[in-house]
Amino acid sequence: MYRKTIIFPIEIKSRDLFPRLQIAAEFVKKGYRVILGEQGAIHNSITSLPKGILFEKSLSRIKEKRFKNFFNLGFKICSLDEEGLSSIGNKHNYSRSRFTEDNLKISSKIFVWGNFEKKEITKKFSKFKNKIVVSGHNKISLWYQNKKEFYKNEIEYIEKFQNFILISSNIGSYIHREKLAVIKNTWKKAGLRSNKSDIIRSNNYINFSKFKFNKFKILIASLSKEFSEKKIILRPHPSENIKKWKKALSNLKNVFVVYKYDIGPWIMKSNYFIHSGCTTGLEAFFRKKNPISYLPQ
Repeated sequence: MYRKTIIFPIEIKSRDLFPRLQIAAEFVKKGYRVILGEQGAIHNSITSLPKGILFEKSLSRIKEKRFKNFFNLGFKICSLDEEGLSSIGNKHNYSRSRFTEDNLKISSKIFVWGNFEKKEITKKFSKFKNKIVVSGHNKISLWYQNKKEFYKNEIEYIEKFQNFILISSNIGSYIHREKLAVIKNTWKKAGLRSNKSDIIRSNNYINFSKFKFNKFKILIASLSKEFSEKKIILRPHPSENIKKWKKALSNLKNVFVVYKYDIGPWIMKSNYFIHSGCTTGLEAFFRKKNPISYLPQ
């Protein structure tokens, strides 16, 4: 019996897996064959996979070549952008790098967080408006439900830290896993260093990342001293270099740099939660926490 197939490439397990599993479960109920896997493994093995729908996490410029290949192989492409909220707070980068005419042309459906994201796409590419579905992102429903049973094993581990202050970093290029030259080249491929104005903008971002990192070190040291009876958990952004963080905070005995599991159960079990202009602040709000936003200037 022929079964339709839908494939979910997972880029960052701790961020993407649970929301994609929820969507995948709905397709299973409808009789689809569902394949989930690490993004690189899925893309590299594409010729060995059954033809079907590729449910991608973005239609970014750097994926044009591979998407054209997938389309020519007979796959249908749809997308729900994990960075869709940046269409509000970072319109310049969003409109330049998150979608292109070629990717929109070969896509079957583009699911978006809200009308605000649809507006940014149709502002440049109005001819594709009928492909856009204002669906919202299902991860918000997971945040809102706030069900501890989703994270039984994770919570057992996290409870070992008992009362703790959670800090979610979002530093950017200065403490990135990749070397700065690699980051600049990636930005260039994404269309974000294509002219003098772009280069000035991205260099300013690099400088601000360094400034922000130093300010965070000062903040964490102050909290460590002021709340010496509490543990402080620094959770790096997925793109950040954990070793650099550990080295920077190694002299603070009650500070732990931990990147383990989805951030949801960490937020749920924290006494206080600090972020820096990150989507995790929105998540904490929906999980009925009172997030503190630290934006050094």
